[in-house]
Amino acid sequence: TDVRRSRVRNQDFATFDIHDRVNYAVTRSEVLIDSEVADTITLSLAIDTLREANAELQQRCSPMLGRRAGEIMSRLTGGKYSSLSFDRSLDAAAKREGETIAHEKSFLSEGTADQLYLSLRLALADLLLPRPDACPLILDDAFLTFDDGRLALALGVIQELAQSRQILLFTCQSREGRMLGYVMVAKGEKDGYN
Repeated sequence: TDVRRSRVRNQDFATFDIHDRVNYAVTRSEVLIDSEVADTITLSLAIDTLREANAELQQRCSPMLGRRAGEIMSRLTGGKYSSLSFDRSLDAAAKREGETIAHEKSFLSEGTADQLYLSLRLALADLLLPRPDACPLILDDAFLTFDDGRLALALGVIQELAQSRQILLFTCQSREGRMLGYVMVAKGEKDGYN
C-alpha cells in the first residue's frame, strides 16, 4: 500500500499536515482481497499504539495529577478550593470545599484561574520531573493576576518547593521581592530580601 511511516520525509512533527500524520501513525499496512467477492478490497492499517498508550497514561496519571494539583490549589487558595479535575486536553475545573460541583475555568476569576494553572504546572513538574533529579522550575511573571493575599500564599508554596528544587522567579514587579523578604524574616531567616 501507499500508506506507511517511511513516506514521511518531514522530521518536524509540529508541522505535519494531515497526510504526514496518517502516514506517520501507520506502523504496518496490508491489503486483503476477498477471493469470493472480487471487487472487495480491504485495506488494513496497524496504527501506532500511541493512542492506546496515551489513554492508558491519562488513566494512570490523571488521578495522581488531580490529587497533587488539588493539594497545591488548596494551599494556594487558603483551602477555598479543595480539588481539581482535568479532561483529556487538560482543561481544568476547581471544586470548592464542601461543594459537589466543580467550576470550569471560565466561571473562575482571572486570579483563581491562574492559581489553577499554576497548581497544574507545579503538579506536572512534581510528577514528571521528580526529586532527586528535579530540574529547575522557571516562573516568569507567574503571579501578575494575584492580589497580595494570593501572592503571599503562592510564595509560601514556592519557598517550600524550593527546598528540594531550584526555582527561578522572574518578574517585572518589586512586590514579590518585598514579600519574599517579609516571608523569610517571618520564618526566622536573617538574610531576607529588603
